Amino acid sequence: MFSKVWKDPVISTVFGSLILSCITALGTYFLGYWPDIKKFLTDSCLYLVSPSNVPVWWVALSSIISVLSIVLIFFGRLLERNKTESVSWLDYKKDTFWGVEWHWSYWGGEIQNLNSLCPKCKYEMVIEHQYTSYQKITYKCEDCGYIASISGDSEYYVSHKVNLKIQQKLRTGEWIKSC
Repeated sequence: MFSKVWKDPVISTVFGSLILSCITALGTYFLGYWPDIKKFLTDSCLYLVSPSNVPVWWVALSSIISVLSIVLIFFGRLLERNKTESVSWLDYKKDTFWGVEWHWSYWGGEIQNLNSLCPKCKYEMVIEHQYTSYQKITYKCEDCGYIASISGDSEYYVSHKVNLKIQQKLRTGEWIKSC
């Protein structure tokens, strides 16, 4: 029966708190801290009710505001840290390589649906093959006329190069700068 009760998260937390409270109380008793704790509490109460030039309500109000400010700053930083930690590599879905903005998605951890977009107007670029002294693939935006050339002998080779750049950024952690 005790094992069933102990597995319940609420009851086990209450029992754990009670055990820790008892250990703390016994420890402070045997170490002789009870008179010091009693003196601290009575001095604190006497201070709060003692007459002074500053009204007690003002001290209490400023104390509450100070504590709330510290708590808000702490939780704000905690939330900010959690926000940056919650960015996943799966959020890295676009980057610019060789003057072309690339967008993709993931399926089963693999890069899929690699698309080339114009960095100026976000129109999908079309491929023009150019045969010169070396072969290059030219991406042209039919909307604004932007042109970017990438060395390579085929569309497959260029998409393979882009895949390798994406994987490199994922391995080195540089992808975080792009998100």
